Amino acid sequence: MRLINKNTVCPFSYLNIGGALKPMMQPKLFADFDEPKQTTTKITKVTTKTSSTRPKTSGGSEEIVPELNYNFKRLSQKGEKCWDDVVARFINEMQSRGAKTPREDLEWLCYNYFALPNSPALLTSGTRNFYASACSSYPVKDTMDETPFSILDTLRISSMATKAGIGTGFNFSGIRSKEEPVRGRKGVTGGPVSFLRAYNGFFREITQATRKSASMGLLHVNHPDVEDYINCKVEDGQIEGFNLTVIIDDKFMKAVEDNGNYEQKYKKHNAEGQSTKTIKARDLFNLMCQRIWDNGEPGVMFEDTIKRDYFEDDINILANPCSEALLSHGDDWLELCVLASINLPRYMALGTEERKRIVATTVRMLNDIIDVQDYVIEYQRKGMKDRNRKIGIGVAGLATVLATK
Repeated sequence: MRLINKNTVCPFSYLNIGGALKPMMQPKLFADFDEPKQTTTKITKVTTKTSSTRPKTSGGSEEIVPELNYNFKRLSQKGEKCWDDVVARFINEMQSRGAKTPREDLEWLCYNYFALPNSPALLTSGTRNFYASACSSYPVKDTMDETPFSILDTLRISSMATKAGIGTGFNFSGIRSKEEPVRGRKGVTGGPVSFLRAYNGFFREITQATRKSASMGLLHVNHPDVEDYINCKVEDGQIEGFNLTVIIDDKFMKAVEDNGNYEQKYKKHNAEGQSTKTIKARDLFNLMCQRIWDNGEPGVMFEDTIKRDYFEDDINILANPCSEALLSHGDDWLELCVLASINLPRYMALGTEERKRIVATTVRMLNDIIDVQDYVIEYQRKGMKDRNRKIGIGVAGLATVLATK
């Protein structure tokens, strides 16, 4: 649920007006109903993007003034007047690309607003590139060469994702410390924080489908520059396009508990020839706690816990901007987030069998997206279609359910 003003309402939004939750512009999308709308047209083959007969939800078919509705303005295309038009474009795109989910099932799911896919699927349907994933994430290697996942290569491919409205995440742990020398030159490197700032500045100049870019930065606690990283957003507005997270291992937490030392590692050595740096673990931990208290950052990820619980033997940790999706990568593959949200107030009004149908149809829809969408680079196609096929299903309207039951 979004408790926002009427200018930013979307089909899954409610407003707190005078202490009562009320929908804006889509008055019946969350309303109780006797039975869901059904399609009667049987589609056996789709040859064009012409919509079939479809169910109508009065809220979704209500005409919207784009200037008064941020989400509709961002996701709609020329000539579209209501949310049903946006949904129709998405369903037509999926069917034209050979999605296995029957059209009538997608119409039942989406026109009743039982569930919707992540916004890039709505945004890019009907365009040249159907980039339908919510987020992507990348390693950053310590080189400027034109090799895969180098500093410049990662910036290039992530910029293409940002332009398409896809969130991005980066693990900067592979970049050497600012205290380390550059081969063949005098002086030292800028370190991961300098490239974090450079990425943020570059993304700031890219129009991300009429909204600001969203990115996640990761840095391991054993990196010598982690203190600078923790402090790089002390003032509001600094590196505003990134969330920050520190990857923590069990060794560090044990040192915090024992008030002991913790060893950080240079990629090779610092300017004085030292290969390690020793810090007081509790001092760094207290600094993280203070910064979290000050402005909510950095977040933390517990590396060893992840590796113990992960379903594969090994994981190269990546994360999307919100970190609800744990991603990984290999030398020639990347993973993405392909997400959907179930409209919980509508879901709760249904019986058990219809609830099961919502979940099953949403899962099929997301798997279809993996199969038929376009990918920014081939590494993403390989990571998603040929490997783990990760999907995520969340809920919208939990607070509405709690407030109205």
